[in-house]
Amino acid sequence: MERQFLCFLAPSDERAFLETIDGVDSGLVVLPGRLASTDDAASLLEDPSRHRFAQSVRSLRRLYLAHKEHTRRLVFHPQVEGPRAGWYALDYLRSEVFELTLPQISRGRLPPARLAAAVVAYEGFERIRKSSEFGRWVGRVLRQLVRTYPQSEHDFLHVAEGARAFAEGGGRLTYLEETVSPVPKEGGQPQKERIP
Repeated sequence: MERQFLCFLAPSDERAFLETIDGVDSGLVVLPGRLASTDDAASLLEDPSRHRFAQSVRSLRRLYLAHKEHTRRLVFHPQVEGPRAGWYALDYLRSEVFELTLPQISRGRLPPARLAAAVVAYEGFERIRKSSEFGRWVGRVLRQLVRTYPQSEHDFLHVAEGARAFAEGGGRLTYLEETVSPVPKEGGQPQKERIP
């Protein structure tokens, strides 16, 4: 089961977003890419700046958010071929991390960033178990983000300050190629998230 939070984030909003997450329980560790030069989980959680990272897909920027206390498992797979042979790929499904996907502004459009965490996962018939501490941390973080970031016209899409200013300055906030207003609708029924 994956839990997620969708929020329009301009590049200027990223730092405040990460600080909000760290404010829930101090000890946030940001891994700036899926590919790492080491698979030493303890070293990565202690000081990720001592290691090199790379994105697995050039067109998407993803950060992996772990916690010094609540993350007990980081699972890596060795890369035996390709440009990063000898490096290690983080297994998001088996690791106790959030995945933060940060799309770039393109042609005056900004899609929402996606923060997701798999608290229970299945691979075939195998149930992948994660610690209860990680699950509780995920819940606390998501509740704090919902309280911190106001809703857009769709109640499952939230808007940060920089993204609101981007929209007011003539940019377009988009979800599934449709324009989204940063102002919530008055009344009406709650809207269900459409799965892309």
